[in-house]
Amino acid sequence: MAVDTPSLEPVAAVEKPRGHYKATVDSKGRLKLPSAYQKFLASLNEKSFYVTTTNEKTVYIYPLSEWKKVEEWLAKPANESQVKPFKALRFVTGKYGADAVIDGEGRMTMPQMMRELFKIVGSDVHLAYDKNYIEVFSEEEYKAMERLNSDKQLLDQANSALELMGT
Repeated sequence: MAVDTPSLEPVAAVEKPRGHYKATVDSKGRLKLPSAYQKFLASLNEKSFYVTTTNEKTVYIYPLSEWKKVEEWLAKPANESQVKPFKALRFVTGKYGADAVIDGEGRMTMPQMMRELFKIVGSDVHLAYDKNYIEVFSEEEYKAMERLNSDKQLLDQANSALELMGT
């Protein structure tokens, strides 16, 4: 029996994808990553990922080495007020999360509990790279974010701040 091995070959460093990309989760729950994401992730020389949520609104895809840093941080609350919230976060990230790899066709299987929570099987999703992870938004959540971030007054304030910075 042949074993499906990840197709990511180490390559030269590639800039992170900028902007939002549309992608599809097929009927088997596999997210087809856009080529810009495939190239970027291949350049990280990471073969394993952790797919989870922290807020039950957005899917996060972490390179496993980055997720391990989050696990270490969550295991060591800085004070008593962080103990219960960190425990809750560890529970949610474990409940919905799972290890993942990218197959030879640039697809990553979303965890079953995640697919059910976000109702993303056979649908379009939106991807954005942020900090050290990929955010995956359902169509519904993406539209909610569009409404939230379309406030013209907030955009004017942000543009004024950019002008003050000289950009």
